[in-house]
Amino acid sequence: MRLTIIAPDSLYEHDVDPSMEVQDIQALIEAETGLASPNFILSTDNGVTMNEVKRSLGSYDLKGENGTIFLTFRDLPSAPSGPSGSSSSSTPGFPTNDAELERMRLQALGDPNLMRELRLVS
Repeated sequence: MRLTIIAPDSLYEHDVDPSMEVQDIQALIEAETGLASPNFILSTDNGVTMNEVKRSLGSYDLKGENGTIFLTFRDLPSAPSGPSGSSSSSTPGFPTNDAELERMRLQALGDPNLMRELRLVS
């Protein structure tokens, strides 16, 4: 099956077997992003959180030729955001403060494929 992983700042594609477990997908993501699995959340395209690491992709109804999952980042402990000191509700996975924005910037700078894509767009 062709698995597409959609992250806030990237898109990853892998050929996987539906019998693969969530923990195996987490390891793939860790290898690609450098971000440890406790720092992200996986969910199916119909909104089901994939929090049982021993469950297979197929058990989350990811079967057939193509599958899609979404990757969002957990809120990491950081200083209060902005001058108001409160963290406003925003789209999950997108930066809400300077520390998160800097983390995403460094992640992008460390990804040669993403940098190449950005250069083509500009």
